[in-house]
Amino acid sequence: MDLKERYEYYLETLSHCGSFLKGCDEEEISWTLLEEFDGDSVSFLHKNALAPLLENGWIDAEAYEKSLLLREEFRKMENTRFWNPESVKDGSWDEILSLADEIKEKIGFFRPKIDFAAKK
Repeated sequence: MDLKERYEYYLETLSHCGSFLKGCDEEEISWTLLEEFDGDSVSFLHKNALAPLLENGWIDAEAYEKSLLLREEFRKMENTRFWNPESVKDGSWDEILSLADEIKEKIGFFRPKIDFAAKK
């Protein structure tokens, strides 16, 4: 995978996490965060995927470290009572969602809200 593809997957992964989810319905949260981000974060927020982006100037050290932290904090939520859309809405995920927002702001990336109607 070349650097451009790697970076595009990184951006796609980040597009599935953030405070915008608090305004989504439970189905959208389940799909976006608990399915899409869950799967993609395993690969594309891993140090082996991020290191080449850092080494080649596609992301800086702060984005690298925060991306690793995002992956780690997200993984801590697995198999807990918070692994559900209701917990996203009630604030239990706020630190994780805010961290994703910080990373996206840092790298200057904002993607329009996903059109779930088109996915059905």
